This record gives sequence, structure tokens and C-alpha cells, in this order.
Amino acid sequence: MIKTSIKIYNTLRNVVSKVYHKLNLEKCETPKGRKEIISNIDALTLTLFKQSHGIATKKSLFEIIAPKCSYKTLVVSINRTLEILKRIITYLAITNRAGSHIVKHVDSTDLPVSSLRKSRYHKTMKTLATYSKSSKGWFYGLKLHLSVDLKGKIVAVHFTTGNKSERKIRCQEPFFLF
Repeated sequence: MIKTSIKIYNTLRNVVSKVYHKLNLEKCETPKGRKEIISNIDALTLTLFKQSHGIATKKSLFEIIAPKCSYKTLVVSINRTLEILKRIITYLAITNRAGSHIVKHVDSTDLPVSSLRKSRYHKTMKTLATYSKSSKGWFYGLKLHLSVDLKGKIVAVHFTTGNKSERKIRCQEPFFLF
């Protein structure tokens, strides 16, 4: 099991490294200051490894891989790669759009950021999170809208306030946050 996971991790790291260099994402690295303990490529690989293996939390990931750094360093490194992940997803969506099927499917899901009783104290997503009702009930958070073509290729990803309907989302832009 461990050898298989290490092999999968190394294969994933090679793919991430190729995409990272192909998109010229080295310019996202900070040239000044101390060298990062976990490189952007490793942080991206850990993020994808966590998601592909169904690892629930960053704490669980930390316990599984047992890196030579602190838990805080791991979390900061993974969170630092958000902008890079956004660029990679944008690139993939634009690439998928070029040869996409004419039929598109759009679906949305709610992303609660806080429980309803704690929502008035929540500060992280204050500008984007709203109160809304879905088929699951009331929630405080955002909505993720995903557009795919008939072949299953992702052509657009949108994050909106919780009260937006997917019928009102424009799919011209491959990716936007607000």
C-alpha cells in the first residue's frame, strides 16, 4: 500500500512538474527572501494527492506523509498554491473549450462556509458568502457552478454568492471568482 502510494505520488509529481513548466508558472515564485521549505510543485502535488485519495483533512495528510516540516508550514505551503491552481484550471478550461462539444451541461452545488448560528461572526468569506436556500435547506456560503460538455470535459468553473441561480450564469469566461 505504501509503495503504491509513493509510486502514485511520484507519477503525479512528474505530471504536475511538466504542467508547471509548460505554463511557465515559475514566475509565481517569490524570488526574494528565504527559500520555501515545500516547493510549489510539491505543494500542488500534495493537494492533488489529498483530493485523489479522499483524504479528508490537511491534518490527516500531514500524518500520512510525515514531512520534515511542521504542520503549519505544510498548511501555508498548500494554501499558497491557490493562485497557481486557479491558473492551471483556467488553462485546462480554455484548452477544453477549443474542441468541446456543442452541448453543455451546467450544475451547481452549495458550499457552506459556516453554520447558520455562527454565520454573523464569520469573517473569511464575508464579501462573497450570503444566506440562501437549496434543496438541502438553508445555508450560509457560496455556490460552485460547473460547466461540462457532452464528452465530460470541464469548460467553465464559477464561484458566486449563494443566492445566484445557474440559469443566470454566463459561460463566456472560463473561470472567475466573483
